[in-house]
Amino acid sequence: MKLTFTDETGREQRWPLHVGVRGKFRRRTCTLPPLKLDFNKGDLEAYGLSRHDKLKLVVPCQEGEAYENLVIREYLAYQIYADLTPYHFRTQLLALTLVDVHGNWPDQTLMAFVIEDTDEMAERLGGEEVDNLLGLTANQWNREAEMAHGLAQFLLGNHDYSLTMVRNIKQVRLIETGLLVPVAYDLDFSQLVYAPYATINTAAGQEAFTDRIYLGYPVTNEEVASMLERMEYQRRDVMKMVRQSKLLNYDDRHQMADRLQNGFNALRRVLRSNAKESIYTGLSGRENTALDSESDDLLGRD
Repeated sequence: MKLTFTDETGREQRWPLHVGVRGKFRRRTCTLPPLKLDFNKGDLEAYGLSRHDKLKLVVPCQEGEAYENLVIREYLAYQIYADLTPYHFRTQLLALTLVDVHGNWPDQTLMAFVIEDTDEMAERLGGEEVDNLLGLTANQWNREAEMAHGLAQFLLGNHDYSLTMVRNIKQVRLIETGLLVPVAYDLDFSQLVYAPYATINTAAGQEAFTDRIYLGYPVTNEEVASMLERMEYQRRDVMKMVRQSKLLNYDDRHQMADRLQNGFNALRRVLRSNAKESIYTGLSGRENTALDSESDDLLGRD
């Protein structure tokens, strides 16, 4: 298979690459499953690029505008997550044209995005990926990074991950400290994306899709207070990112912004009701459901 594109000099490039399928769940669910792109390291090096050669490609699960919108929503969820924690994958949105070389199917252009090579991400963060270290204790993680990850997932309304079972996270060991940091991926089950095939995580205590439950390790009020203050400071930026996005129509932007605002409102509510008690207990309970519009107005919205 070949990847064809026009470079910044206007010259057409045609690069050979291997394309495979990935993702156990979506391979069973989607007519067009997620893909993985494997470039030739020698070709990359010849063009003066990094030798990190493996990219994940996220494409619509099914045909139609609604599923393309889900791809855009998930891309924005990655962008929001990246604003909330420095330990993240880089992503790039693109318009992807699929061409059947046998001519049996017409060309099809759709929205997609690529996700950074895992080894490149780990190197960028000053660490290296480690695989499937199960049942880790809290002291084996970088405390701030683990807490930022858990709170960012809380705001996205994503419960389709596990630190102890290493599901939908990458573990990166920082070379300087030897501690681990979690890096999230596969955000399509989050409330911000709201994929039709998404299910609740009953093992985590979810009883409804709108339940928000903090799945990180226990934290003290002092540890979580400064992190929540920083995320509240970033609220305007991430809300603006969604509300001013040109990628979605007005209704989709409004719906996605409301769900994100509900996450911030839930954090505020826990802080107010648990000022003298355990903030962690409040975050990890099932009471953090989406607030109605009247409650949103009482808490204030931008």
